[in-house]
Amino acid sequence: MKRLPDLLWIAAIAIALAAAFAFDRRTRSSEPATVPEPAAEVSDAFVIRDARVFDGDRVIERASVIVRSGRIEAVGADLPIPDGLPVVEASGRTLLPGLIDAHAHSFGSARRQALAFGVTVEIDLHGDAARLPQLARERAALAPTDQADLWAAGFAVTVPGGHGTQYGMAVPTVGPDTDVAAFVGARIDEGADFVKLIVEDLSVYSEATRWPTLTPPQIAAAIGAAHARGRQVFAHVSRRADALHAVRSGVDGLAHVFVDEPVDEAFLAAAAAAKPFVVPTLSVTAPERGPATARRC
Repeated sequence: MKRLPDLLWIAAIAIALAAAFAFDRRTRSSEPATVPEPAAEVSDAFVIRDARVFDGDRVIERASVIVRSGRIEAVGADLPIPDGLPVVEASGRTLLPGLIDAHAHSFGSARRQALAFGVTVEIDLHGDAARLPQLARERAALAPTDQADLWAAGFAVTVPGGHGTQYGMAVPTVGPDTDVAAFVGARIDEGADFVKLIVEDLSVYSEATRWPTLTPPQIAAAIGAAHARGRQVFAHVSRRADALHAVRSGVDGLAHVFVDEPVDEAFLAAAAAAKPFVVPTLSVTAPERGPATARRC
């Protein structure tokens, strides 16, 4: 028998996200839609000198970084320092690119908190589409900021009563007669940076409760429509069979690992052919499902 804490855990997340959605909408409705002002004055150009630099591929034990107009101009050891630029002495410290949170639902002050921990980009996989144009303007701006950039799917693609509809905001849904290509196109027209598909019937977490979810033909149609508009597609899955179908249908990535069965040869073969990315979210899955699931993932 599935554990009662499974459903309690899901209910707790639903309540928390619903509260976050409501808080975020209230907060944004009272604030002007402008690019955030910098927290403090920062020089337009400066140098970080003698840091231990990891550039994403290699480590340079002592290097300098020149920044102008919000962009990195040069990185290297023994880099000539232009006259007149303010210098930040970084000897004994390590400098690396900003971190990316690949699966977030960002509300309120979350982006400021993210930046405080070195996360400069968050990927939001379900949220209010009304904010998408503003997010794009903020990402394009080079002014100093006190919050992480946010790339977002807007509303996830789900069905009436399906996962994603329980958070207290109006969510457009795909019904049996919906033109899926047109539906996905509408999400992209709203400004979606990518498309998130919900493939979740709750069977992994409950023996009794079932949620309606996208059908295999709807999944395939949504992936095709998104790719035709140049958008990548994430799929929320918790079952191996759903993950296998999504990968075979051309999904670009999985928003979670499946937790009902071990990875098998069929899935490995499909993944090797399609090469999807995976955002495992094990820090969420492992405490809820226990050590055995963490090992199985």
